[in-house]
Amino acid sequence: RLNPASSSEAVGIGAYFGRAEGQTDAAARVIRIVRGGAAEQCGEIALGDALCAVDDVPVYGRPLCELGKYVLGSSGSVVKLTFEREATGQVYNVQLVRGRGVLTVM
Repeated sequence: RLNPASSSEAVGIGAYFGRAEGQTDAAARVIRIVRGGAAEQCGEIALGDALCAVDDVPVYGRPLCELGKYVLGSSGSVVKLTFEREATGQVYNVQLVRGRGVLTVM
């Protein structure tokens, strides 16, 4: 069950998602990683990786405007993200602390 934070207090993981021109799938892909953010600090997330699930809820193919309610949350809360590596197709999970640093990479 997801408990999204209100928009006034919601923070993210230090990554922006989008769809590339000419992209042939419906995946939201990492298009920017914020310097010093949790996504950069974990060292695992790469540009182009596809976001597949948030806290085990599938988000692959969802409209970009809906992703915020899954990825954003209260500062200090933990979120599990499942990605697919663009270059290899490898699926991996990371657990990040929103608005802070990395917790674990699995």
